[in-house]
Amino acid sequence: MIKKILSFLFALALITSPFSGTVGGVASGSSIRVVIKGIKPVKGNIGLLVFSSKQGFPSDEKKAVKQSIISVTGATMEHVFEGLQPGRYAVAIIHDENSNKRLDTNFMGIPKEGYGVSNNIVNMFGPPGFDESSFSLKDGVFTTEIKVNY
Repeated sequence: MIKKILSFLFALALITSPFSGTVGGVASGSSIRVVIKGIKPVKGNIGLLVFSSKQGFPSDEKKAVKQSIISVTGATMEHVFEGLQPGRYAVAIIHDENSNKRLDTNFMGIPKEGYGVSNNIVNMFGPPGFDESSFSLKDGVFTTEIKVNY
């Protein structure tokens, strides 16, 4: 009986400890909440990529640290990426209207489908860069709103 009480108290102490949710005193669960606004038409998928460096940003999914595809169900959508360490990140999204798993472009390489990046950077000539699109993720949840550009 005493063993069960001690086990319960030990478990309770761990749960209420200021270090719960950490590994070795370092946060183990920061998150990025992405809010995507201005989706039109309401069909297809949204592809999301999270990058921790300029390597591959904004379109090389092999260099992304996190990625996801969500079905479009409204003009505003949300997605949360969990389990990230604090650091610098940038998010890129595409509105894959025809669900072919790529951003369709015209013969000059100009997107024919919606796209966007964190900090809502839009460059006239070429894709936005990581440095201008990135933000600092600390412990907890960081929210970034991305407006889709068509």
